Amino acid sequence: MSIVIILDCGATNVRAIAVNETGNIIASHYIANATVQSGTQHVWDYKQIWTKLIECCNKITANIDTQDVCAISVTTFGVDGAPFDKNGNQIYPIISWKCSRTVPVMHGVEKDLDRGRLYKDNGIADYSFNTLYKLKWLRDNEPLVYQNMDKFVFISSMVTHNLTGKLTTDRTMAGTSMLTNLKTGGWRQETLDYLNLTSESFPPLVDAGDVIAALTPDIATLLGLPMGTPVISTGHDTQF
Repeated sequence: MSIVIILDCGATNVRAIAVNETGNIIASHYIANATVQSGTQHVWDYKQIWTKLIECCNKITANIDTQDVCAISVTTFGVDGAPFDKNGNQIYPIISWKCSRTVPVMHGVEKDLDRGRLYKDNGIADYSFNTLYKLKWLRDNEPLVYQNMDKFVFISSMVTHNLTGKLTTDRTMAGTSMLTNLKTGGWRQETLDYLNLTSESFPPLVDAGDVIAALTPDIATLLGLPMGTPVISTGHDTQF
């Protein structure tokens, strides 16, 4: 019987789940997750999250027939991600959706952009944790980081990159950013211009259900999974 493994990074728990072809959960394991807090600011420690995901996955693969695993996928909370330089290095922590630093940024952006047209184009309401406000905060408060940012990578894409070595952007994650255009399915140019970014500032968009790539041999060995196991793009964990 075919099995799919899902790696799930949530705000309170990091989990790995094995689901069979009838939709039944046959194995699961979770570890508590939390932000790193300094005053009112919250960030995610990605190395810690990755380590927990690996541990959870190894717990469940010990209890299933891994030769039945036909795919692995990743789902996380939306909006959060980190800047990477041209060498592929993360150059600033992941600002959490829990962080309040972007509240005043949101009010400032409302004065700069036509909020009605922005909502009509992307359909996302005003939440201070949206990616637009994080990027504006980085531009205003960490100009050297922003200048050296080659790509902004969402957290789900950070995980799939670790699994495959390939950088992509899940379209549903991009949809939480306030940076996309519902009509084109791509990035909204006016908003990118406002942030001094281009579509090249993000890895290529992929749809839920697309094959990103196969697990790298090292990761397949680490997880005890078959060589060539495909990693499938999946929507983020809260569709709104």
